[in-house]
Amino acid sequence: MILFVGRFDSNKGIEHLYHLSSKYEIHCVSDKSDAITNSSNSHFVFHIGVTDEELTCLYKQAAVVVIPSRYEAFSLVALEALNNGAPIVVSDRVRIVDYLHGGKGYRIFKYHDFNGFCESIESIIGEDFSRSDLLASFEKNEIRKLYYKVYLSASRDDKS
Repeated sequence: MILFVGRFDSNKGIEHLYHLSSKYEIHCVSDKSDAITNSSNSHFVFHIGVTDEELTCLYKQAAVVVIPSRYEAFSLVALEALNNGAPIVVSDRVRIVDYLHGGKGYRIFKYHDFNGFCESIESIIGEDFSRSDLLASFEKNEIRKLYYKVYLSASRDDKS
């Protein structure tokens, strides 16, 4: 099962989903009832207005969560997916990748490279990764240290 969570608009890279093989069941979660549908894609399942509990269940069932966006400054969907043990495939324009280290649990593909997108999915399904290692940089104490470092740097700049 491949999971997509987000608005059904062009910025989210939905066109990538239509390049996936019909061997996958593709679940799309949105809060809009006007979800795009394509009758020729019977392997798509749409979930509209799911609860937090239902979304957590979908993350846990997913072989991979895809985030093929044209641009995202961060990506809470990526954090939620990784936190629930689902690997992610993200475009090179999703900036959470700046904070991920280690190479396991995620793949990055070039936006609009449909073959690269499909290959990234193939290569990550079934891969084991350490959720705690991958998310270590997002731990509260690590964030606190980074904020303190920025604060010290800014306060030194003010004195010059």
